[in-house]
Amino acid sequence: WKPILPNVYCYADSCNVYAIVAPEGVLIVDAGTGAWLDQVAELPAPVKALACTHFFRDHAAGAVRAAAAGIPVYVPAGERAIFADPQQHFRQRDTYIIYDNYWDLFAPIEPVAVAGILNDYEQLRLCGLDVEVVPLPGVTVTQCGLAFTVPGSEMRAICCGEAIHSPG
Repeated sequence: WKPILPNVYCYADSCNVYAIVAPEGVLIVDAGTGAWLDQVAELPAPVKALACTHFFRDHAAGAVRAAAAGIPVYVPAGERAIFADPQQHFRQRDTYIIYDNYWDLFAPIEPVAVAGILNDYEQLRLCGLDVEVVPLPGVTVTQCGLAFTVPGSEMRAICCGEAIHSPG
């Protein structure tokens, strides 16, 4: 876990996995492969929730392992069905049109126990942190970001999946 902002850490996995140390525990944003679960003891507080910005496996595969460990998993509203029942997603997927540039074949392959939904523009409280769900352009049609005030700071930040990328 590399500190990147006050109370915000980054774990380099198949994607950047972010840990936000909030008043009621740690909020993880994006699950990567789940390798970060082997290093949660290095964080200054227990992990209390995981929020996924979108369903692509490089960002979401570890959600299965996190849910099995008892961590509530929150997913974008438009992607709940894909997370909860990927086998049904693949069964019902139209295969005669594959020119729409929608990479839904990179969906999860194992179902995730979804604890909550991230609705666009919703203000919610996760781990004691006020979070705004921001709809974003990106690799999926319903990808979202999580905007928040960095705990212990006046800085605003957003965890945005693959919509924007820069170091930290």
